[in-house]
Amino acid sequence: MNGLVIVAIVAVLLILLASAIRSVKQYERGVLFRLGRVPGVREPGLRLIIPIADVLRRVHALAQRTKIDWVGQVKQLLTEMMSGSTSGPGPDPATD
Repeated sequence: MNGLVIVAIVAVLLILLASAIRSVKQYERGVLFRLGRVPGVREPGLRLIIPIADVLRRVHALAQRTKIDWVGQVKQLLTEMMSGSTSGPGPDPATD
């Protein structure tokens, strides 16, 4: 009976240790969530986490897309052009 308890404790510890190791690949970054908060970003490599409290989400660092507000940028540019405050090149002195 005593040997069975020791084997069970060792098995539980090995399972916890195995679930604490995470691998972040070279082209990824790991975002660590600890109890719902973000304490930081993890770089590539083997990372240790607290199995019950932490969640490590891997983010592909090469193909991240950002949403660009084209309509807002065009409206701002048109407004600046209409008011004459564009920062672009002025009239060409050679043609005047």
